[in-house]
Amino acid sequence: MFVKGHLNTYLMRLYLHSRNIGFLFFVPIIIFVILIPILNYFQYTIGGIDEMLYFNIIRYAQWLMPFFSVWNVIFTLRESIEVEGYELFYMPYNRIKAIDVLGIFGISLALITLLFFVYGLTLPNMWLEYLRIISSSFLFLGLVYGITNLFKSITPTIMILIMYLFGSVIAVDHDPIPLLFYTSEMISWQLFLEHYLILVVLGCVCFSIGHVANKKFY
Repeated sequence: MFVKGHLNTYLMRLYLHSRNIGFLFFVPIIIFVILIPILNYFQYTIGGIDEMLYFNIIRYAQWLMPFFSVWNVIFTLRESIEVEGYELFYMPYNRIKAIDVLGIFGISLALITLLFFVYGLTLPNMWLEYLRIISSSFLFLGLVYGITNLFKSITPTIMILIMYLFGSVIAVDHDPIPLLFYTSEMISWQLFLEHYLILVVLGCVCFSIGHVANKKFY
C-alpha cells in the first residue's frame, strides 16, 4: 500500500508536468510514431527491405530521436525555471526531482523502444542500433539537465544542443569522430564499446552535475 501510494503520487506528478507543457508534449509522439515511419516507408516503397532501408532508418533515427527524446524534458524544466513564479520550485518539496525528469524521458524511450521492436521484426542488427540511439539520447538528457540547472535557463541548453546536433551531422565521415554521436556506418559491438559507451559515461557525468546544481537554493 505504501509503495502503491508513492507510485500513484509519482505518476500524478508526471501527468501534471506533461499537462503543463500543453500541445508541445505531443511533438515527440508525432515524430516517433508518424514522421519517422513515413520517411522509412517511402524508402521501403522504392527498394523494399534492403540495405538502403537499413541506412535510411539509422540516418533518420540519429537525426531526430536523440533531440526529440529530450524535447519534453526541456520544456518541463522551462516550466520550473523560466516561467513566472518559478522560485516556488526551489522550495525543498516543490523543486522538480531528477526522478521526474527520468520519468518524462522514459516516455520517449518507450516510444523509441516500440519503434525499434517493429524494425527488429524485419531487419537484423536493430537491437544494437537501438543501443546506439539510447546511448546518444542519454547523452542529450545529461546535457539538457546539466546545462539547464547550471545556467537556470533553457536558452543556452537549446543553443548548445542544436550546435552539437548539426556539428555531429555536418562533420560525419565514414570513421566516427570522438564525442560526436552521429556516425554513418553500421553499428557493431566494437563501435559501441569504443565510441558510444563514452557518450553514456559523459551523459551520466552531465546529469550528476545537473543534479548537484539543482539542489542549490536561490
